[in-house]
Amino acid sequence: MWNLSAVLALALSPLALDEADPAVSVHRPVVSPNGKQLVFMASSPGTGGDWELFRAGLDGRGLTRLTESPGWDGYPVFSPDGERVIFDRSLAGNGDDKTPFFLDLATGATRRLGQFEGWVSICAWRGERLLASWEQEGQRDLYLLGLDGGVLRRLTDTAARREGDACFAPDGQRVAFASSAAEGQEGGGALELIELESGARRTLFETAGRVYGVDWSPAGGRLAFTHVPAGEEADADVLIFDLESGAISPVTTDDAWDHMPVWMPAGEGLLFTSYRAGAEQVFLALPSGPIVRVWTGVE
Repeated sequence: MWNLSAVLALALSPLALDEADPAVSVHRPVVSPNGKQLVFMASSPGTGGDWELFRAGLDGRGLTRLTESPGWDGYPVFSPDGERVIFDRSLAGNGDDKTPFFLDLATGATRRLGQFEGWVSICAWRGERLLASWEQEGQRDLYLLGLDGGVLRRLTDTAARREGDACFAPDGQRVAFASSAAEGQEGGGALELIELESGARRTLFETAGRVYGVDWSPAGGRLAFTHVPAGEEADADVLIFDLESGAISPVTTDDAWDHMPVWMPAGEGLLFTSYRAGAEQVFLALPSGPIVRVWTGVE
């Protein structure tokens, strides 16, 4: 369990909170199950402007580059034991296609997960099951996959909607996800829920804009997500949905684009990425406290 001093070890000194180097962008960190490390994607002069995966301690020290590929690598998901991650790799190099790869953190070895028509992005890993968003011929649905890439179960089949950014409930019995209107269809975004045993699906929140970046709190009672209202003045902010009351509360209200929230292991705070420092960087929202920028060590 984290304590406040460990949480604050992530943060830069207020004196160092000047504008970030515009050539360095850091995006979508995830915290290891034991709460000791971050894995994240970054683009910098050191990567030639390409997105690659990095690992660092909670204080930003021990920075290690994990991938070096001519394609685009990102959106890591930790294995339950913290020894591997699975991530998206764009073999075409432009990020428009997504192929999942395993990465062994001890050896650095990578291997591709299965062979898929279309593109597949792994959203979550629980036990022997992977939660995937899979797009084929313009239709994007949620699937449960085995660790060999085999299909265990199709969770959605909605031609008029696209589903993604999914996560398991801590008890493994439900899946929360974001949905949006398919190309050529009318409608906005939604935060939705599926009961895995019954297959029952219900909408928790709807918007004329967009919902994405969903993550379930460790205690199970809240969902963090990104909301982009519709309109020319749209701005992304991080919101929390309380599953018991249905209440929605904002985590961010800044004019900058704030998105992709990730809960810390014991729920002491919420990591998210933001352009509020100029370039995209990682920030930490503490419960009833300040929002501080996280030092990742990337230069």
